[in-house]
Amino acid sequence: MRLLAFALLALILDFSIQTAPARAQAKGDLDVAAELKEHPGYSVLIFNIDINMDGKRRCLPDRADMSNEQKQWAVAKLNREPLLDLESVFGHDRGAVLVLPPGTWTVSQFSCGPLKFDGAIVQIKVAPGEIVNAGHVMINRVTVDPGKMFERARKIETHIKIEELPKDSVASLKTRAPETFAKAKRRSFAVNAALL
Repeated sequence: MRLLAFALLALILDFSIQTAPARAQAKGDLDVAAELKEHPGYSVLIFNIDINMDGKRRCLPDRADMSNEQKQWAVAKLNREPLLDLESVFGHDRGAVLVLPPGTWTVSQFSCGPLKFDGAIVQIKVAPGEIVNAGHVMINRVTVDPGKMFERARKIETHIKIEELPKDSVASLKTRAPETFAKAKRRSFAVNAALL
């Protein structure tokens, strides 16, 4: 009798496991998986960039252009703002999840309104098949000499540091690509000392 009860219980459990709905994969994870299937050995890079001016958030760049030593280019989509402020409904995308060939990659250009940055800002090397969280590139621009009234000329210093991704980026990445984000190794970009 006991054996029959155990067999029946095993049959019910087996049936419930087989018929349970599979957890849907997030779109970002599906996109990464599709790109890695198409390009075996490619790497994944996760990061974001923020610009402050005199201690206040100036802007969040929407894209960054990257290049590698083979002169290949990649565009990282960093921050997407909806046309209407519907954050409570849709949220904002914060942070890039970029599939690219392995190698040394340099953020070489991005713009944020009137602020344009050209040249090697930060750099990182990624190995084949590696998933890397390169952190949050924090660019602080400080007015050292504001100049005289009605003059455009002023002296601005730029300080760049790499921090942990902020909470809004982490929340966005965990929603859009939770499996990819969970697998990422934490390794920071190297800052180009020539800009400091």
